[in-house]
Amino acid sequence: MLKAENVTKQYGSQTAVNGVSLELEDNAVTVIVGESGSGKSTLARILSLIEKPDSGRILLGDAEADRRYAKSNRRLVQLVMQNAASSLDPHQMRR
Repeated sequence: MLKAENVTKQYGSQTAVNGVSLELEDNAVTVIVGESGSGKSTLARILSLIEKPDSGRILLGDAEADRRYAKSNRRLVQLVMQNAASSLDPHQMRR
């Protein structure tokens, strides 16, 4: 399970993500939907441990996850942006 607890991220005076908490079950597909500029990409980058939140924490299972943890467990959390065809290996999509 991937869990975010009270995650916040700011860029200067602009708050991109404000106090988000959520739980994502193992082996599930999750879609984040919202208006342009609402913080979807920032939240996705935080959840995939590409970016660090200003406050709050990310947990994978029972362990608090940071970039060092993510590097050794990269296969546990994957991020696929809106244009999936450009993100995935086309040889793997031919199955």
